[in-house]
Amino acid sequence: MENAELLTPTSFFQEPLVQVFNYAMINALATGLGALPFFFIKNISNSFLAKSNALVGGLMLSASFNLIFEGYKIA
Repeated sequence: MENAELLTPTSFFQEPLVQVFNYAMINALATGLGALPFFFIKNISNSFLAKSNALVGGLMLSASFNLIFEGYKIA
């Protein structure tokens, strides 16, 4: 244990594996909170669902193109 580095509470949260776990947990909690209202709303119109899906699809398409262009600039 002479060469072993002791982890302090601040250095523990700076470890990449711990950071990935924390960000994944935040993402999971945010997803759960976003789905929570749909447990209480019984009747959702097809029009609202269609508009919501169109909005989310556009956001994902935009994010995908931005990631492609960012990767193209780096390469």
